Amino acid sequence: MQRIAGEFSGMKQFGSILCRKGRAWVTLSVVWIVLFAGCSKKSVQIEAPKTQVPDFTQTQTLSAERQPDWYEGVGVISPVEKALVTARVPGQVVEILLDEGAEAAQGEVLLRLDDRDAVSRVTQAQQGLSAAEAALEEARLNLERVRKLHQKSAATDAMQETAQSAFLQAEAGLGAAEGRLSEAETYLSYHEITAPFDGVLSKRWVKSGDMAWPGKPLAEVYDPSVMEIMMRLPERLKALARKVDVMKFSVPSIDWQGESSELEILPAVDPESRTFVLKMKLPENSDLASGLFAKGRLQTGERSVLKTPAAAVSRVGQLPMVWAQNASGNWGKRWVTLGRNDRTHVEILSGLESGETIGWVE
Repeated sequence: MQRIAGEFSGMKQFGSILCRKGRAWVTLSVVWIVLFAGCSKKSVQIEAPKTQVPDFTQTQTLSAERQPDWYEGVGVISPVEKALVTARVPGQVVEILLDEGAEAAQGEVLLRLDDRDAVSRVTQAQQGLSAAEAALEEARLNLERVRKLHQKSAATDAMQETAQSAFLQAEAGLGAAEGRLSEAETYLSYHEITAPFDGVLSKRWVKSGDMAWPGKPLAEVYDPSVMEIMMRLPERLKALARKVDVMKFSVPSIDWQGESSELEILPAVDPESRTFVLKMKLPENSDLASGLFAKGRLQTGERSVLKTPAAAVSRVGQLPMVWAQNASGNWGKRWVTLGRNDRTHVEILSGLESGETIGWVE
């Protein structure tokens, strides 16, 4: 009986599973019927909205033109005249008189070194000079006295010669004392570090308490009235650069452009970068500062250029586009590739051709 009851229970579970599976098959069949019914209907075509063409206030037919081709190099602004200020004597920096960026006149003291030893030398030299002056005065008076006695035959020739020799020795001693004083004063002056010319203190590498010794750079001074661009150009342009009389330049940070005819080409070529240095002296400009980024343009020939007014170019996201008219007279957007931009006109590298008409709204 227990075995029959177990079999009967298993049949009930199997029937329950079949019922559940049956409901799943019914649901799946309904889904497929709906899908096939949807596919049997005719698809609906959705038309994209037409692009609204602006009311152009300006139109222009493009035409290519021949223009100079340029190589644009980059460089930095640097002073033509600059000097490293170094110490001539060892000593400790005890006073800083000018900070970086301050203007300095020629001979103006920039900083001072500990001069106590030098002052002592000057004092000793002054004392030696005083003693030499006194000895000379004594020798002079003695020589005059002996000469008077010699005239009265009260002094021998030897006595006069001895007095004359003492006077000459005193004169030499005075000269030596003056030389020692001058040397001591010169040594003392080396403890004041001065500006070599009128300019600006651009850098200072020491502070109060630091030690200075001969040859150690303490500061840098440059003349801001005469500046130049130092730029490196490829060696293939060296022969061409020698034939150029004028180059264009620009300093973007101060929004300044111009031309320069004072060019200098250094003869050496860097073997690693295969470049040479070209220096371009600039007109005076109070806004210039050492280290500013600058550009220089060297004409390398001519090329055909297609340009459009900068106002005609707009952007969709990051992509530049221009409204252009096709052969049928219809207006549409043209995606373009831009080249050089001189703020009023921009060069079109691709996307438009000569003879096409463009339009824009100002």
